Amino acid sequence: MVDSSFSEPDYYEVLHVPPDATPGEIERAYRAEAGKRLNARWRPGRAARELALLNAAYGILGYPDRRADYDRRRAEVASGSGQSGDGEAGVDDPPFSVPTRGRRQQHLPRVQLGRPTSASPAEVLIILLVVMLAVVVATTLASRSLVDLSFIQNIGEVLGVAPRRRAAPTPAAAPTPAAEAKASPVAATPVQATPEAPPGALPTAIAGQRFAGTQIILSDPRPARQSNVTVTLKLNRESQPIQNANVYLVAHYRTVEERQPPGNGTVRTDASGTATITFNIGDATPGHQVNVEIIALVEGQQVVLQTSFTPQ
Repeated sequence: MVDSSFSEPDYYEVLHVPPDATPGEIERAYRAEAGKRLNARWRPGRAARELALLNAAYGILGYPDRRADYDRRRAEVASGSGQSGDGEAGVDDPPFSVPTRGRRQQHLPRVQLGRPTSASPAEVLIILLVVMLAVVVATTLASRSLVDLSFIQNIGEVLGVAPRRRAAPTPAAAPTPAAEAKASPVAATPVQATPEAPPGALPTAIAGQRFAGTQIILSDPRPARQSNVTVTLKLNRESQPIQNANVYLVAHYRTVEERQPPGNGTVRTDASGTATITFNIGDATPGHQVNVEIIALVEGQQVVLQTSFTPQ
C-alpha cells in the first residue's frame, strides 16, 4: 500500500490490479470497470466520478513511459526519499499531469457495453403483462358499472384480451336520403298478446287501422345472454301482405342502442309480407327490459312498431 503522503491516487487500486500487472491485464481491468459504470442506472453522478477516475488511471498505467514515471514516484514516496538525487520532483511536486504538446492525443480503449440502458425484453414483457391485466380488470368492472367505460372495452378487444361485443350501434336511418326525406312516421301502439296468438306473437293496433293484421313474432321473450334473438315481422295493409318493404330494427339496451342489420342495411319483405332479422344480444344486462322498434318503409312512409324482451 502506498503511503498516505503520496499526492496521486493509487491507480493500481483504482483498476483493482497488482503493481506488476501486464499491459493486457490493465486494459482488461479498465474495460471491465468502465463497462460497469457506463451501464449503471442508479447513482449516475457517482458512476460518472468513478468513470473519470478510471480514465485517469488508464491514462497513466496504459502507457509504458507514464507508468514508469508513476512507479518511480511511488517508489520514492515508499522509500521516504522525498526527492531523487538528480533534483527531479518528489512528493512535494504537484500531481502528475499528462503533457499534450508533441504527443498524439490520448485514446482510451473502446469499452464493450453489456446492454443498452433502455428497457430489457424481460422488462418490456412484464410491462405488457401488467397493462393487459389492468385492461382485463377494467373491462370486467366496465361491464358492471353505471359509468360509460366502453373505451376500455375497445382497448381490450384490440389487444385480444376481452370478448368482442355486439356490433357497434348505428343511428336509425332510412335506406336512402331521398326516401328519408319523403318518409313520415306512423306510430304503432303495441297491445298485449292474446291466447289465440302464436307463441311470441305480438298483435299490433295501427293508427287508422290501415295496417291491421300486422304481427311481430319474437323467437324468445326471455333469451339468455350471448344468445340469438329472431324478430319476424308480418306486414299487412288492409289485410293484404306488403311486399318489398325495407325493414330494420333498433334495440334499446341499458347503455347503448343498436341497429340491425348494422349500418344502413335493411331486410325486404317477401311475397307474404314477412321479413326476418336475427341478431345476438351479447352481454345484455340481465333483468333489464330491452325495447325494440321495428321500422318498415312503405311507399315513402315509416311504419314504427314495438316489442321487447328481457335478457336472463
